[in-house]
Amino acid sequence: MSKRIPKRISQMAIAKELGYSQALVSMVLNGRKKGISEAAYKRIWDFAITNGYSPRGMNIESVRG
Repeated sequence: MSKRIPKRISQMAIAKELGYSQALVSMVLNGRKKGISEAAYKRIWDFAITNGYSPRGMNIESVRG
């Protein structure tokens, strides 16, 4: 039997779980801070990292700040 590779969490799943829009989650995960509360920014990133979010082709620390 082959091992199943766990599916990475999506921006939509993060948004739904936290009660934010997918657009806000996308902006945060792309490193945008302007116009976004520090609490929302931190909450989204903490949830994303805890649940295995991995941005394709990006270093998390360079975006997370």
